[in-house]
Amino acid sequence: MATTQIAVRLPDALLRQLDELVELGEASSRADAVRTALEHYVRITESRRIGRQIAAGYERHPVGEPDEWGNLDELADWGAASVLRDLDRQDDEADSGQW
Repeated sequence: MATTQIAVRLPDALLRQLDELVELGEASSRADAVRTALEHYVRITESRRIGRQIAAGYERHPVGEPDEWGNLDELADWGAASVLRDLDRQDDEADSGQW
C-alpha cells in the first residue's frame, strides 16, 4: 500500500500522552498510534454519517405509514391471522382424529 508522509503539530500535553501510549506498548511508534487513531476516527465518522442517513430515511418514510410497497402493517397482520387460522385448523383436525 502506498503511503504519504504528513506533518502534524500537536500540543505538548497530547504529545506526552502519545508517547505514553507507545511506552505502554499500545502502539509500536508515534506514527502507528496516530494512524490507528485516524483510522478509528474515520470509522466513527462514517458510522455517524450512515446513522444520519438512516434517520433521514425514517423521517421521509415513518414506520407504520403506507409507502410504495403498500401498508406493511396490514400485510403483517393478515399474515399473522392466516398462520393462526391454519394452526387452529390443524388443532381441530388433530382433536377430531383426522390426522
